[in-house]
Amino acid sequence: MCDAPVAVIAFVDEQKVWFKAKIGLEVDEIPRDDSFCAHAILQSDVLIVPDPISDERFMSSFLVEEIGIRFYAGVPLITVDTVDNYPIGTLAVMDRVPHLMTAEQIDSLQILARRIVGELETRRTIDAIDAPSPHPRLHLIPPHGRSVTILIVQNEGVLREVSAKGA
Repeated sequence: MCDAPVAVIAFVDEQKVWFKAKIGLEVDEIPRDDSFCAHAILQSDVLIVPDPISDERFMSSFLVEEIGIRFYAGVPLITVDTVDNYPIGTLAVMDRVPHLMTAEQIDSLQILARRIVGELETRRTIDAIDAPSPHPRLHLIPPHGRSVTILIVQNEGVLREVSAKGA
């Protein structure tokens, strides 16, 4: 899509950048200091660094010095919250040769970043719903044309308790 051999979904914490999904990159994490992601999450739009060797912010970064990255484009992943929006990471593409991106490539990267945030938000909502409650939950799955009901329980102790009460 962006004519780059490296693509990552990276999350940023106080000290590190964590590459949670990656193509073309062998490292799992790097220090946050001087990282592209640490700068990209501070922007509201895409950060494009056509040649990091000529950019003081990045010329000594790990990805430039150790991996040989010579192009970076990253879109911040910003959560959609009712009160505040939080930058949590980036969707980024990188290359080992300097180049530019077309407007269509930038738009595509931004659309994909919004999709990733949507998926993360959906997962967060599902996790909140599925959070363990103080009372074990029982799930009844309606039968499909048969007179069988399947009972799914979270642990064997709950099944024994329900069976003992029903007997």
